[in-house]
Amino acid sequence: MSAQINTWMRPVGIVLLFVGIVAFACTIFLASGEAHTLAVAVAGVIAGLGLTAILLSFPGKDGHGGAIRDLLSVFFTFGCLGPMIMLVITSGEANFLVGFVGLCVSGGISVLWAFAFIHRAYWMIPVAIIATAFVPPPVFRTLGSVGAFENFGGLTLRGRLGILGLESVASLVVGYVLMIRFVARVERQAARSEAELETAVRIHAQLVPPIERDLGAWAVRARSLPSSTMGGDLIDLIERPDSSADLVLADVTGHGVRAGVVMALVKGVVWAELTRETPLAESVERISGRLTELLDVGTFVTAVVARLPADADQLTEVIVAGHPPVIVRRADGTTDRIGTHGLPWGVEGGERYSSASVSVAPGDVLVLYSDGITEAASPEGPMLGIDGVEGEVARTSAPAGLVGRLLDAAAAHAAGAMNDDRSAAVAWVRAAEPRSD
Repeated sequence: MSAQINTWMRPVGIVLLFVGIVAFACTIFLASGEAHTLAVAVAGVIAGLGLTAILLSFPGKDGHGGAIRDLLSVFFTFGCLGPMIMLVITSGEANFLVGFVGLCVSGGISVLWAFAFIHRAYWMIPVAIIATAFVPPPVFRTLGSVGAFENFGGLTLRGRLGILGLESVASLVVGYVLMIRFVARVERQAARSEAELETAVRIHAQLVPPIERDLGAWAVRARSLPSSTMGGDLIDLIERPDSSADLVLADVTGHGVRAGVVMALVKGVVWAELTRETPLAESVERISGRLTELLDVGTFVTAVVARLPADADQLTEVIVAGHPPVIVRRADGTTDRIGTHGLPWGVEGGERYSSASVSVAPGDVLVLYSDGITEAASPEGPMLGIDGVEGEVARTSAPAGLVGRLLDAAAAHAAGAMNDDRSAAVAWVRAAEPRSD
């Protein structure tokens, strides 16, 4: 209902404000005498209605009530300047009515300026400038023409000064109270947002914990660093009923809370499919198909799945779905790459995947990483790239330190800047333990 009201309230308000300003301008040059007074009043009412409609069409964080309270705090805080100014320019000759009008004019102009910057409605800045320069003179000239400056009630100078001062103080007190409430509400919202962020950090840590596992002949290490509170990268190690394990590194498009929520969905689908006793290619096809149904158009997931056999003498299966290639470093220091075998998950239903079979031996290492590492850009522009990652892999002899080395290399290359999530995972075949006779 609120959205429906806003659809007509804002354009109607803009039209009324425009008509009121034009009418006000016309009264300055065309009307005189009593006609001038009446025209100013009518133009002011029209413009005021238009401005009110525009202000109400921009709800604050607490709805329209919150927006009105915020602007009222500005109105009364700066509105107190009106009676003070009238004290000075009239040498105390102004009365209660003139002080009240001065309060309204000063507060209204302040609201225009505050609204323009709070809501980034910069188109209203010219309106605020025109109001500041041209509204006060004709308003007070009109007040003078109707005898508003006369000393109603025969008050002494001290009495008139007291009334105007009381108006200023009352306006300042009301503005202060409203401003305190505004600050308290902002603090509550900040505390609530901070608590929500802390919860998001804890959830992300539970969804994507660091991996340090030794599984039979294999050792696995993995870590993910989000670029903000939550990230869209997934690292996981899923142990299967046949004692093999699937090492997964997936990257959801985008980053932040939205990507983190999608990543949690991906994690659930991955676990549901990879724990089945089905061939790896079939499981990956089912994952992609399910995500095609669940994800919005334009949202997809690049991924690598490496099935680590219980016996290292068996072939290791790897599927790369639109992801940077897996780097295989052999025990002798040479490196190979395993490239893409299909589209990212969620792009197209019915996508077919085939796995690459890799023969491994003790000392061989599989290196998985996200594009947050390869696309880490230096201040001069060049990215670390796949060649840079492969160079770091070749230079690092201890497999256990590769994850940290890749993450540190990306951070160093980007001079500490982090615009994307960064994840890395390594799995290597451990040397066979000697048998005891």
